[in-house]
Amino acid sequence: MTRLLGAGFVALMTLGVGTAMGLPVAQRALRAEDRSLDRAELAVLARSSTVRVAGRTCGLTLTGSGFVAEGVLVTNRHLVGDNATAKVDQPGSPRLMDVARVSAQLDLATLGPVDSRALDLAEQNAPVGSGVLFAGHAAGGETVVRDATVHLYTAGEGYGLSGPIMLLDGASAPGFSGGPVLDSSGKVVGVLQGYEPNLQLTIAVPVSAVEGWLASGPDRTAPNGTGAAVGGEQNMNTCP
Repeated sequence: MTRLLGAGFVALMTLGVGTAMGLPVAQRALRAEDRSLDRAELAVLARSSTVRVAGRTCGLTLTGSGFVAEGVLVTNRHLVGDNATAKVDQPGSPRLMDVARVSAQLDLATLGPVDSRALDLAEQNAPVGSGVLFAGHAAGGETVVRDATVHLYTAGEGYGLSGPIMLLDGASAPGFSGGPVLDSSGKVVGVLQGYEPNLQLTIAVPVSAVEGWLASGPDRTAPNGTGAAVGGEQNMNTCP
């Protein structure tokens, strides 16, 4: 059974609301358009751009990850549920942010808007067999960065998910949900969402689906606990 990388992790600490923090702004020197970044540069970029996200779903406090791109903070639908707000921080300085949109089909949600634009989205999916790097707040702690290889693109239905998915040869863990998958140039090629333990594959939403959804309509404030339409879509989170 596919495991969502935040759905099974109950936060070990309550995140209070602190003063407003500055959301990550990626170091411009590391984002050259015409060259690949080495592993150390990619790791710095990933750590500086990934934040922790905490939301209440099905009576549990779930912690995962997110990142800023295209003027919004991108994360997973299963982390924010039907909530109007979620807590966001780089550990130690949490703040509340409005949930702007929640996808009906994809495991995607956005918070914001935000002023910073820390990461760029790739123009196309990463080729099968290419090396990537992904990041997230494993177990709700500090940012962890791991290497992986693009294994396959397929339909999510075979894994109990909806929409297209990308499979990565690389182990993830609870807390990685919503984190970015980066290619060798430091651009986002996917959003982490789950792990297939039997095959030991990490699951992500491919950037082609992310871009299509972000471009599909204006951001709107999500309702609190209603499951009603959000940005023209329906939040389909369900509890057992």
